[in-house]
Amino acid sequence: MKLLWDATGTEFGSRHALYDLIYAEAQEEERLQVLKGADRMGLSR
Repeated sequence: MKLLWDATGTEFGSRHALYDLIYAEAQEEERLQVLKGADRMGLSR
């Protein structure tokens, strides 16, 4: 139970959740930029 609390209810858990949110958004933005570039070059389906 202590490990579960550490992962979700403490500062560490909050920081980790925020990092995941920021990292996931950055990765999605990068994919969108690649897709837009491929559209401009006529390489997308």
